[in-house]
This record gives sequence, C-alpha cells and structure tokens, in this order.
Amino acid sequence: MNFYLIAGLCVLLLFTPVLFASGPKPQLMLASTKTLTSLPESTSAYYASEKYDGVRALWTGSLFLTRQGHLIHAPDWYTKDFPNHPLDGELWLGHNQFDAVSAIARRKTPRDAEWKKVNFMVFDTPITNLAFYQRQERIESLITAQSPAWLQHVTHVRFEQKQDLMAFYDAVLASNGEGIMLNISNATYESGRSKGLFKLKPTFDDEAVVIGYQQGNGKYQGMMGALWVRNKQGQKFKLGSGFSDQERQSPPKLGSIITYQYSGFSKNGLPRFARFLRLRTDMNSF
Repeated sequence: MNFYLIAGLCVLLLFTPVLFASGPKPQLMLASTKTLTSLPESTSAYYASEKYDGVRALWTGSLFLTRQGHLIHAPDWYTKDFPNHPLDGELWLGHNQFDAVSAIARRKTPRDAEWKKVNFMVFDTPITNLAFYQRQERIESLITAQSPAWLQHVTHVRFEQKQDLMAFYDAVLASNGEGIMLNISNATYESGRSKGLFKLKPTFDDEAVVIGYQQGNGKYQGMMGALWVRNKQGQKFKLGSGFSDQERQSPPKLGSIITYQYSGFSKNGLPRFARFLRLRTDMNSF
C-alpha cells in the first residue's frame, strides 16, 4: 500500500471512525428498496433525488476509493480543488453510460480527455452524528461557486404529497433516469443496508455471482443459453434473458459479479422474471 493511500485512509478515519471495519473497504451506507405502493400519502419526511447509474465513489479528502476499497486513479487536476473532507457520491458520465464510466474508473493510468467528461455527483457525506438534512448543509458549505464544475452537489427535493413525488419520479424516468433515491430527513449515516435510505425503481435489482453455464439451443446453438448464479441470500437460479448475442458468445466469467433485474418473488421465494442487466466490473465480491 503506497504512502498516499495510507494518508488518505488516515484522513478519512479522523473524520468518520465508523467507515472502516477491519480493512480499507469503506463501510458505506447502502439503500433498501421501496415500492410506490408502500409510500405514505404524506411524503414530507423524504428528500428525493435522481438515482445516478455511475460508479459509487468515496472521496476520502485526499483520494477516491471504490465501494470495494480499490483506489481510483483520477488525474491530479481533477481533484486538486476538492475539499479535504470525505464526500460520498457517484462518478457519472450521463444516462446509460455505466460501462464507459466504469472503464474510466478502472484505468491505472487516467486519460485526461475521458475525465473531462466525468462529474462527481455528491449525494452525502459520511458523518455519523448528523441527520441527513444537516449533512446536506455541510455539503453546501463545502461545494461552492468556486468549486470545480465537475464537483456537483446532487439536488434533493421534498414533496408534501405522494402524487407530487410520483410526478418527479415519472419525470426522472422520462429523461432516461434509472429511478430515484429517498432519504429520511432525520436519519443518520450508517454503514451497511439502511432503513434511512431507499431506492425507488421500476424494477428491483440485486447482485449475484456466476457459478455455471447452460448451453444454448436453436438460434443460440454453440453459445451460452443461460447463466447459473447465486445471489447474496445463497439462492441459486438461472438467468436466460437480457443478454446480447455478443454476451452469449463471450459470457461473464465464472466467479464474476453481475447485476440482475427482477419483479418481486415467486411462491418459492426466488426472484421472479429475473433477467441479466450488466456485468459489475466495479465489484469483485459482495
């Protein structure tokens, strides 16, 4: 581990002792899932924002770390005017650009031309003794008009009534957004899956590890027909849809992490209508 990584981790520990458990992997707050029907008629307790489909990144105050604790090699010019304070956010290129921004974040040698297109969308700061609205006030004091244009504070909006929040949700989807995030106003930052933070999307998604293949038939003869995967709950099931022909010819490797979409659960407790969404090139475990 090099000097800069150690220094960055030390800075982060000074600000938020809960962030690291037994190693350098950040213990970030993760969203639970909500559905539209589960929302109350009065939604004033929530701050709503767009859910960005980028690479989750923690700015420690001196460097970027992925959710898995890997160093992101951003150019010096990109971060030189960032605050020396931890920020939780998403490296984002634009809608439906996950694969491209993931490739940028994985490069050991950054390319200036690529990073000039990347925004760091800051939605939180991992301070455990402040409520969400107080953490947003802290971010406002850190990201100012003098900050780099690519360092952006995500807009959070409160809606008194469910119908207004749903209109916002529909507008995000209409603009090719992935969904919205809902933060409870007085919730504190906590590591792991939180009941103070929710994601609201048209379908659910989760991660699984690839454990096997099933050969294709018919037009998929000689290609992968389906993936066998195991999810975080230890359930084993098959994903047979959602793949391009190229992905069927060169499927994700055994042991790799993928994201799948599903619509609720079957009577046996398995994800219903599960389909492949994408390879998680930013994760090697869950």
